[in-house]
Amino acid sequence: MITVTMYISVIYILSTIMIVIDLVLALVGSVIAVALTGGIISIASLFSFVT
Repeated sequence: MITVTMYISVIYILSTIMIVIDLVLALVGSVIAVALTGGIISIASLFSFVT
């Protein structure tokens, strides 16, 4: 649903794919950074990554 909304606003499928990939990589990278630094990964911290 979010991808469809992005596609409607961006119109180009390649741009939409790049945005989705960037969001996924940013989330994975931030979780890895927290894990490497010894931080606590909780529901609250994951929610703050998304927002």
